[in-house]
Amino acid sequence: MKDFAKLIKGSISMSDVIQKYVGVDPKHNRVPCPFHNGKHNNLSFKNDIFKCFVCGEGGDIFRFTMLMFHIDFNQAVLKLNCDFGLNLPIGAKLTIRQKREMSKLNQKHKAEMRMKLIKQYATEWKYWTTFDEWKRLSDNKRTYAPKTSQDKLHPLYCEALNNLEYQACLLNIAEIERNEFIE
Repeated sequence: MKDFAKLIKGSISMSDVIQKYVGVDPKHNRVPCPFHNGKHNNLSFKNDIFKCFVCGEGGDIFRFTMLMFHIDFNQAVLKLNCDFGLNLPIGAKLTIRQKREMSKLNQKHKAEMRMKLIKQYATEWKYWTTFDEWKRLSDNKRTYAPKTSQDKLHPLYCEALNNLEYQACLLNIAEIERNEFIE
């Protein structure tokens, strides 16, 4: 059952589960909590986890389904498989060939998750190194700005004037790329 759960978790997002079972279109990854009949958007979710900041419930897509329908883990796996049309052969006696295919699918899923994580780390690194350079230029512009019209221009001030706007554009691009992983 755990192998199927991994495949299901890789195929269905928390947003998908919330939209299907709560019937509310999330606003900024927040919805009213269905577990305590909340009126405000106090249930927050990100990637594959959720958390209500009022009643304290939290977990993954399986925990959400278990709480929503008062069922156990195995029933939640079956329900998600059925409701989202994944057609995984849960409960069937698998042939050796099917077991190999399942193993290959699990390995593929793990490799995809590793690649996603690597891309996320690379995106974070790009954002923060771009931010550090923008901050350095911004600080230099402020620190080395001439105090009077008679002052000689400092080379770091000139560098900041020449590069700050370009660095701000790079920072905006890095921030957009970073936000794609957050959502």
